[in-house]
Order: sequence, then C-alpha cells, then structure tokens
Amino acid sequence: MAAVRTQLGAHGVSEEDTEIIMKPGTERQYSPHIKSGVGYESINTARWAPSALGIMVEGCRAGNHPLVKRFLHWVFNLLPSMSRYAATWDMKPVLQRVRTMDPLHSFSLKDLSLKLVTG
Repeated sequence: MAAVRTQLGAHGVSEEDTEIIMKPGTERQYSPHIKSGVGYESINTARWAPSALGIMVEGCRAGNHPLVKRFLHWVFNLLPSMSRYAATWDMKPVLQRVRTMDPLHSFSLKDLSLKLVTG
C-alpha cells in the first residue's frame, strides 16, 4: 500500500485526497480482489463501492476519477476476461433424448417441465 500512496502522490493527488483513498481498511477491503486472481469485471465492480458511498476525490466521484479510470484501463489490458463458467457440457445428448419423449399426454408434470426447459 505504500507503493500505491507513492504513485498517488506522483500523479498529483493531494495528501488530503490520498488520505481519503487510503483510509484505514482500504487494503483489507481491496486485497481480496487484487490477490485472488480475479478478472477485470470483479475489480471494475469493486471500484464503484467508494462512489456508492459518495466519496469524492478532486471534485468527482471516486469511481470516475481519471486515475481510477486509467488503472482500470491497465487492468483490462493486463487481465484477460475470465470465463463465467469453469466447465460446460454438451447439450446434444440432452436434446436428442428430449426429441424422443412422446406422446406428450402421457408425461408427468415434471417430465413436461423438463422438456419445456430443455427443448
């Protein structure tokens, strides 16, 4: 966090604004997002927490601050978007099974629901 403080100063963020950004608990609040290998989407979502609380930096909401936007641009280029799903499965066998389910009038409500949802 000392490096973040140094970078904020190097980019012209005032000491007062740095103290707002670096308030106690900031590292604890953001470290799970940084350390757990999350993708751009998670970090982008986390950036809106200070804005939702009304935290202002240099006259604009924290999530819209130019340094935050620049950081998110860097994260977007550095971290590839992560897949929403860890694994997928082939729907072909399911759809083939659903097509063979006849006659409809003999189905239970559960089987009709499953056919409707999958086919």
